[in-house]
Amino acid sequence: MPAEVKLDWELADVNTPWGEIPQARFTGRSFRSPDNPGLLKTELTLESGVVQSERFQLKTNRFTAQLAHSSDDLLPVEADWQWQVDGPQSRWGEARHFRLTGHATHAPTHSPPPAEAAWAWGRGARNVSN
Repeated sequence: MPAEVKLDWELADVNTPWGEIPQARFTGRSFRSPDNPGLLKTELTLESGVVQSERFQLKTNRFTAQLAHSSDDLLPVEADWQWQVDGPQSRWGEARHFRLTGHATHAPTHSPPPAEAAWAWGRGARNVSN
């Protein structure tokens, strides 16, 4: 595996069900975690000047995410994200600035204890075949 992987993608005239984006840029970078060599760190950024629809207009959008995941599974064990918008406007109001942040961790899955056979739904059912 390479020491670092980078992505830089320019987008123009993007139409989605949520709105139109005249111009956007998506960048990414993935590298081995300095704290845990068994994990990869991935940093993603999506920037757009304007997102507009019938209901809202968002200027200077920036969405960033930082993920920690194993090299064989893209499902992150930990994720942080931030969404910042300057000058959001809608038919319900407007603001100078909007910011939403989040953090998630993937809890290890534990198998539930085996159920008792007496609790089985079809305990008394017979297998009938022709």
